[in-house]
Amino acid sequence: MVNRKVKIVVACGAAIAQSSMLQMMISSYLDKKKVNYEIQKCTFYELQNKVKSWNPDFVYTVGQPPFQMREGLHHDGMSIFTGVDELYDMIQKLED
Repeated sequence: MVNRKVKIVVACGAAIAQSSMLQMMISSYLDKKKVNYEIQKCTFYELQNKVKSWNPDFVYTVGQPPFQMREGLHHDGMSIFTGVDELYDMIQKLED
């Protein structure tokens, strides 16, 4: 397990309903697993700058983001609605 804070960004078109739901589901799950994390949400319009400035470990979006991200960074947010175990497995594989 990684010993540093895991950084996660969630994004959707308006950063209101869907990204808020993602943020709540991820936070609830990671709190139960005692993972040290920080999660931020933003709109698609803000996403590229957020990724450049904050350098997150994971980006979850509802919908297709308007730019390409490095492999392994971007994940479909809809997968969180069916279970977040995959995220936890990926966190366990992170390097410090």
